[in-house]
Amino acid sequence: MPILNLGNDDFESASTNMLEMLQQQRSDLLGSTIDVHVGIGLLAGAEADRLAQKYGANDARVQLLRDRSAAAAARVDALTVEQEIALVRTPPPPTTGALIQGRVTDMTQRTAGQVIVQLIDEKGQPVAGIEPVTTDDSGYFAFELTPDMVKAAQSKLSVLVRAADIRLVPAVVEPVAVTPGATLMMDVSLSAAELERLRLRLPIAPDKTTVKVQAARATTAEESAADASDATTAAAKSEDQAGPTNAAADEVASGKTAADKAKAKDKPARKPRSPRKR
Repeated sequence: MPILNLGNDDFESASTNMLEMLQQQRSDLLGSTIDVHVGIGLLAGAEADRLAQKYGANDARVQLLRDRSAAAAARVDALTVEQEIALVRTPPPPTTGALIQGRVTDMTQRTAGQVIVQLIDEKGQPVAGIEPVTTDDSGYFAFELTPDMVKAAQSKLSVLVRAADIRLVPAVVEPVAVTPGATLMMDVSLSAAELERLRLRLPIAPDKTTVKVQAARATTAEESAADASDATTAAAKSEDQAGPTNAAADEVASGKTAADKAKAKDKPARKPRSPRKR
């Protein structure tokens, strides 16, 4: 980066421009690094799927690649937070007034979205003379207080967050006491329930496709069990119906055998023939 010495009169603006360029370069480098890790995660996941299909899900290489894909996703999340912070442009430090600044995020430090932030006192009432501000794309907000505003803020201050017509006081926020010349941080982390209430996140619904598949499998299993039960019942009925017929056939066969024996007994025995005389 070229640095030109344009004299003391231009030092402040030159240093400001140089810092702006450095912040922009940092944001661009973070974006490129995020793209690299996204690619690594996708490649590791695709290779894990290929090996699982060829050698089975229990193959040691499959789990190793799954872990690498998950690690790449975690790095992407962390780098995305850093990139959002790199987009923040803070006001200059106050001399006689005060500066209250922070970010409105979710529990993973990702920006919650664009919301309106208002300073409130310990009674939950808006502080007179201090207008609400809107967060930027990174969730950053800043209140630049004049000396008169600092004098008016006698109690500890907190914030109220508003999105559209919905307002709430975040549960996780530390009230601050304002003093002249102070630069105060007030980071606001919204829970999942608070994000849903502000309509900044959609509620997580159950996977209907999975539910339908499970229901279909259960129905198929019930139908198969019912068919097996019907087949068993039909077989039992067939045996019951066949029982009398078989018994009658046995009785007929037994009767024939007895009759044949009686006939053989009543039939006179043949006399032996006498030998012929020569």
